[in-house]
Amino acid sequence: MKKSILKLSIVSNLSIVSILYMLVISCAPIIPRAVITFDYAPLTESNSTDITLAIISTQREVPGTLLNDFSNNLNNDVVETLAARGLGFRGSFRSYRELTDQDKSESDLIVVIDVEFSSDITKTHWETPPITVEGDGSTERWNITGPASFNGSVNLIVIDSLTTEIFKTEKVEFQPIAGELKSITVMGKFDYPTGFAQSIMGNRSAHLGVFADFLEKDNEFHSTVGTAFSRQYIEIMNSIYDYLDPEFLASLVPPPEPDRAKTTFDYTPPEEAKPNSAGATFAVVGATFETPVPLYSNFTNSMADDFGEILTARGYGLKGPYKTFNEILYPDKLASNLILTTEVKFDTDRTQIKWSPVEVLYRTEEEEHFRASGEMVVKGRVNLVVSESLTNETMWTRSIAITPKTIKLVSRENYPSHANLVGQLEHDNKFHEDVGNALLEQYNEIMKTIYDYLHPGEMALIMKAAADARKRATISQ
Repeated sequence: MKKSILKLSIVSNLSIVSILYMLVISCAPIIPRAVITFDYAPLTESNSTDITLAIISTQREVPGTLLNDFSNNLNNDVVETLAARGLGFRGSFRSYRELTDQDKSESDLIVVIDVEFSSDITKTHWETPPITVEGDGSTERWNITGPASFNGSVNLIVIDSLTTEIFKTEKVEFQPIAGELKSITVMGKFDYPTGFAQSIMGNRSAHLGVFADFLEKDNEFHSTVGTAFSRQYIEIMNSIYDYLDPEFLASLVPPPEPDRAKTTFDYTPPEEAKPNSAGATFAVVGATFETPVPLYSNFTNSMADDFGEILTARGYGLKGPYKTFNEILYPDKLASNLILTTEVKFDTDRTQIKWSPVEVLYRTEEEEHFRASGEMVVKGRVNLVVSESLTNETMWTRSIAITPKTIKLVSRENYPSHANLVGQLEHDNKFHEDVGNALLEQYNEIMKTIYDYLHPGEMALIMKAAADARKRATISQ
């Protein structure tokens, strides 16, 4: 009987403790939820400029209303800052892939805004009050006290609107903001299971979510942190205002990508001799080459036409051009004294080209894009062969070096892999123009050298040797 009375007394005492605890909680003063605002008004305004920007916010959703309000208002106030700075505004986007071709072409630059948050709750104290919570036994009430803080930064990245080349980066860092949890009681049926306090301290990536939960559940903590953050917001926006200086941004705008230029290889001999004054006729076989690069092919194919002009200017008769010796008809072989054949060999050194991944906007799990920069060297040789027209026996050879030319490359395009020369020439107009100009300069030098080599005086000696070769071939037949 006494045991039953004692047991009843203990249960009653526990109930009284629980009731008293609940009464203390219910009687505690309720602090109203503070309204935290993030608002910025630029102090000065600039004159209008010709620079137009697009904004990309790569900020992901973060836990808690306060932190999301900061990010959303920051994006809106950046747009207002652009207007105050006299900068044009094309639009605000969540990713580069959202921009249309028109958006890219009508924007001089893109400003990428990325907000980073981090927090520290390692100095908080977690205790379980003496209250039993009904359920599966995995739920506890935690009484949390102590300091918790967070910080972060706004990362600004200015990129080329067409190529996404990075021009400038700036990090505006927050001053760490701290608050004191005097006594926040939370029930973590899902977020705060048994053992949570022991494991959370070593998991830094999870701190931000817990910190955001504190902001939602403790009005006093929310007010302290939010007020400090709201005040700091003005300083952050002032730094962004200074960064978006029109003169500074104008210095970053790259020159426009040129239109696709057509490179024409054409040579005009320095002087003209009387027609047929050299007393010999050449059959011209077009230059042979092995290259898949259209610009190189154009270089080589143009030689066949200009050989005709050179030979005519030197006073020679002309047959052809022909693609190969076998295409020359027998009557043309008999009517010709010599055959001019050319072989072009290009040697392209691309070892100094570096490929950098475009990580800011293009990197995905499926693919990675790259941009090229560095130098490329074009060199090679042009081999000339003069042979007897009937037998094709070689009478004379010369080899002309294609002087090495260094072409600087800053790719305006990005590629899903390391593009070959054909791909780069096809898509990068400036690079195509620079390579074409280098080859054009070489072309004129080479053709002038060929003009000098085909001097009638020297060819007269070759024709004598060719006539002897034809006579020997005729006698042997």
